[in-house]
Amino acid sequence: MSFKKLFSLFIVMLIVFSVLLTPVSFIAKYVDTPKNVAYQSLSGTLWSGRANVIQVDKWQFNSLTWDMNIAALFTGKLSFDIKFGQARDANQLSGKGTIGLGFNTLSLSEFTFRAPASAIRSELPIPTSELNGRVILDIDEFHMTSVTDPNEQMQMCDVLQGELLWTKAEVVFGQAMELGTIASKLSCNEGDVVATFDGSNKLGLEGNARIESPDSFGFQGFVKPDPSLPRDIHNGIKMFSQLDGQGRYPIKL
Repeated sequence: MSFKKLFSLFIVMLIVFSVLLTPVSFIAKYVDTPKNVAYQSLSGTLWSGRANVIQVDKWQFNSLTWDMNIAALFTGKLSFDIKFGQARDANQLSGKGTIGLGFNTLSLSEFTFRAPASAIRSELPIPTSELNGRVILDIDEFHMTSVTDPNEQMQMCDVLQGELLWTKAEVVFGQAMELGTIASKLSCNEGDVVATFDGSNKLGLEGNARIESPDSFGFQGFVKPDPSLPRDIHNGIKMFSQLDGQGRYPIKL
């Protein structure tokens, strides 16, 4: 390698590491923050830092820390190991994992996200006044490529392997009704996120939920409530479906 190339490489690396070691609170002063994002008490650097609070829309992430994976820089990507919240506190958002960012890609690996079920109530088409319990998202691998052509439809995923759990699940129809744990396997099918339920839960939820876009959600399958569940659950489901020959209620959303 010639002296000029070595010198150029040295200058580039010097600039990169200078940016990485600059206090993140200083950098934040010169970055336009989206209107739906707010933060409190930034410390550290882009390399390794902390925010006491990050607010994105209604979602609040406490005690968020990050550490950059330097090796990823040599592949033209940014990669961070992050951690936020207190895992033992079921009333707050918490999680950890690795986030990768490319020019038009997003990836997650060994990523866990926990949230109180009440926090996602408004996002779900479920006719109930209240949800209790905890939702846990475990992602082994996720990869998504953003669309640069405005005429192309965005795909929700390229690769997805993981699991979605609703632990200590409880719905309120006048009274609290316990459903135990409801689990689903996550996968990617033709660019859509798919959650597959096998029916091994008190609600007898079986079938596939499919997310085609942030605004398009569907479910096709069955429910077969356990006889031990309150009569209100059975009566409520009868309002939306009729029994088939196997004692199940077909559901299509």
